[in-house]
Amino acid sequence: MLRARLSRALTVASAAVATAESLQLRQLQVIHRHGDRTPITPLADRAFWSSVLPSEAELTSLEDGTTVLRPSGSVPHPAAGDGLFGTLSLRGVQMMREVGAELRRKYPSLLQDLPLSADDMCVHSTDFPRTVQSVQALLQGLAPLEQRGAGPIPIDCMLSDMMIPDPVPRATEEQAACEAVVLRSDAVIRHAAEVEPLRLRYSQALLEAGTLDPRAYRLSGMGAGDEASTPQGGGVPGPLSWNKLAEVLKCLQAYEQLPPSLTDEDVREASAAGAYRWTALMGERRVAHLAMGPMAAALVSAASEGAEGACENDVVARRLHVWSGHDSTLFGLLAAFELDAPCAWPPCELPLAPSPPGPPPLDHPRYTLAYT
Repeated sequence: MLRARLSRALTVASAAVATAESLQLRQLQVIHRHGDRTPITPLADRAFWSSVLPSEAELTSLEDGTTVLRPSGSVPHPAAGDGLFGTLSLRGVQMMREVGAELRRKYPSLLQDLPLSADDMCVHSTDFPRTVQSVQALLQGLAPLEQRGAGPIPIDCMLSDMMIPDPVPRATEEQAACEAVVLRSDAVIRHAAEVEPLRLRYSQALLEAGTLDPRAYRLSGMGAGDEASTPQGGGVPGPLSWNKLAEVLKCLQAYEQLPPSLTDEDVREASAAGAYRWTALMGERRVAHLAMGPMAAALVSAASEGAEGACENDVVARRLHVWSGHDSTLFGLLAAFELDAPCAWPPCELPLAPSPPGPPPLDHPRYTLAYT
């Protein structure tokens, strides 16, 4: 686990503390990835992947006590899912309920003062069904419906593009241009050549096993540098991109559906190769700041408001902020805050582990980031 106190300390004199014993938790911000999901890349065995989804009744129950705010006229991201693939699984619903319950257990001084209501929290999500449903499940674990205050809790999807490093189109032309430069760099091209034999082998294994739906080869835009496959001679499909290979193999492994010719080590290799382009992009500080700087600034601003006890326009600062995002959200934020990025995607489970208290600066509130 990486624990790091942000170097840019918040300076709010009114919230000054003198000793570690006098620290009071004023606000908690939770940035999580969605729960377990089906592959985004379409696979051939639709019946199997349908069997791991929550029932319609389960999905309807998730909506109780919430209302979703969406931008008008928004176009779904290529990786948003189609209702079967790229969709929150029943396992994912259960996982996120457990995360909500664990939050209450970990932070009793802040979250056990029921009922919790919309006045106590601010909830953001990307405008993907799986992230909205994930945070709805988290809220059920955190505060069951009968233990909430009056009125639904808004789930704000208006900042969706700010919460991912790869909105389509990119937020600025500068980001798109900087990414293109990185992806054409000698290091990225050299790495692609080094791992190409693995890409060909993994793609061939999936083709021979009949794992993939033909649509898988036509999809693009699912992540950094993701492209549709180029057909080979004789109409044979070309190899899949690393983005697709990494997520397909990980999902197949999680449900014990890997083709016999592929191993757990192959899954690890694919995950590392799939993360390489993200590592290269987010390692370029300008790209990281363009991609995730606005969300990082929003986190720091909310923390500053929490330290002061109130925010602008005399609105009481929420004690809990929840941001429901993706692997790429976590990956990008680590880079935007100039912390060490992981060498592979974060795991599906993110156990909660708050950083231990240390001696705070005398005239500054503490802002501590704990990543597991």
